[in-house]
Amino acid sequence: MEKEISFGQILLYVLRKWFILSAGVVVGAVAGILYSVTFQTTDIRVYESTIHFSAEQYTELYLQNKEDGHVLSEAELSLILTKSEEVIGVLTKDTIKTTVFDQLEREGNFYPKETKRERERLFFSNFAVAARGATADIMFAYDIEDGGDETFAKSVVGLYIEKAQITLAEHYRLGNPPAGDPEEIEGSELLKRVVKFSAIQENKNTKKFEGVINVSTNQRPSLLVSLPLGAVIGLIGGVLAGLVVYFFDPRIKSIRSKMNDENDRVIGAVGPLNDDPSLYFVTDTCRMTKRAPGVLFVAKETGAAENDFVSGYARHLAVRGEKTLYVDFSSEAAGEPEAHGNLTVVKTTPEAYFDGQNRYAADAEAYGAVVMLLPCGPVAGYAAAVVKNAVFLIDHRRVKMREYVDMVEQNAAAGAGNLGTVVYNRTASYLD
Repeated sequence: MEKEISFGQILLYVLRKWFILSAGVVVGAVAGILYSVTFQTTDIRVYESTIHFSAEQYTELYLQNKEDGHVLSEAELSLILTKSEEVIGVLTKDTIKTTVFDQLEREGNFYPKETKRERERLFFSNFAVAARGATADIMFAYDIEDGGDETFAKSVVGLYIEKAQITLAEHYRLGNPPAGDPEEIEGSELLKRVVKFSAIQENKNTKKFEGVINVSTNQRPSLLVSLPLGAVIGLIGGVLAGLVVYFFDPRIKSIRSKMNDENDRVIGAVGPLNDDPSLYFVTDTCRMTKRAPGVLFVAKETGAAENDFVSGYARHLAVRGEKTLYVDFSSEAAGEPEAHGNLTVVKTTPEAYFDGQNRYAADAEAYGAVVMLLPCGPVAGYAAAVVKNAVFLIDHRRVKMREYVDMVEQNAAAGAGNLGTVVYNRTASYLD
C-alpha cells in the first residue's frame, strides 16, 4: 500500500527543479519589461461645442410682429419656453449622430485599424450630445497622438454642428412650427439670430464627462513595478510548472514516503553504478545477514555498468571463498553455463529458469549469491517471491514508481520479504 502524499517531498522536488523556477523568473521578468516597453499609452482629450437657444433673441424676433409696448402674457412666455425645448430637441436627435458616423465611415478616416463593429462601438461610446435646458453640449473624446488627430477630433464636432444646422433648417421649412408660432420664424432665422454655436475647443476638465463618454487615459507602467512583478508571477508559474512535472514524473521519487514500513528498506542510493559505493551497500547487507542474498537487478536492459557491477560483486564474494552465479535473461533460449573464474554466467529465459522453482533452489545452495537482471513487472515480482530475502537494484532512470510498487507488493503478497533496495543512476527526482 502507498502512503499519503507528502507536501514536504513535493516542495523538495520543486526546489530541486531550480532550472524551471529560474526559467519562470527570467521569463516573467522579460515579460514585465516587454509589457512596460510595448504598453500602448493613450492621451484621451475631449473637444466640445455648446449649442445655446437665446430666449432674448427669440423674444425680440417674436415681438417684431406685435404692436409697440406689447407685454408678453403667461401663455406667450410658455410658448417661448416650449420653442426653446423644441429647438434643442431637434438639434440633439440621435439620428444626427448616426448621420455623422455614416459619413465618417464612408470617408474611412477614423479608427482605421478597427473593424466596422468596433469603430461603431468606439464612436458612440466616445461621442455624446447632452441637453440641459436651453443648452446642449456636443462632446467627442479621442486618443490624440499628433496634430492630425486633434484636427480630426475637432472636425467630428464640426461635422455634427453642420448636420444639426441642416436638420434644424429642414425641420422648419417643412412647416412644423408649434401652434401659435409666427410663420415668419423659419429655421434659417433661428440659425442666424437665435441658436448660437460656440467655438470648438478642448475641455481639460475631463471629470465633467465621466459617466457620459469614455475619457479614461492610461500611462506606461513603471519598469520598477512591472519587472519585479513579472518576476514574482514567473516564479509562481515556475512553481506550478514544477508541480505539473512532479505529478507527471513516473520515476521513483521516494520509497520511504510511498511504501509501508515493512517494505521501505532503502539500503542506499547512488549515481552511476560502480564498485564503490554500490558494492558497499550490497556487501554490507551480506555482512549483517551473515550470508550472501539473491540480488535482483530491475532494469530495462543490460548495459556495461550492470555487467561491471556483477564482476565486481563476484570479486568481493571471491575474497570470502564464495562463487557467484549471474543469470542473464536477455537470451531468447536457454543455454549452458559459462564459467569465468569464480563467476558463472547462465543465459536463459525466465520461463525456463523458474519452471517449478527447482533450478533456483539448486543454484542458491551451490553459489554464494545469485544475481539476476529482470525487467520490472510480473516476472520480477515472481522472481523476488521465489528468491526471498532479495536485494533489489533499481535503475532509477528507467524504472517507474508504479512498476516498483507493484513488484514489491507482489513480493509481499507471496509471503516473501526483501533485504532492501539500492537505487542507482539516481536523478534529481529521487528525494530520499
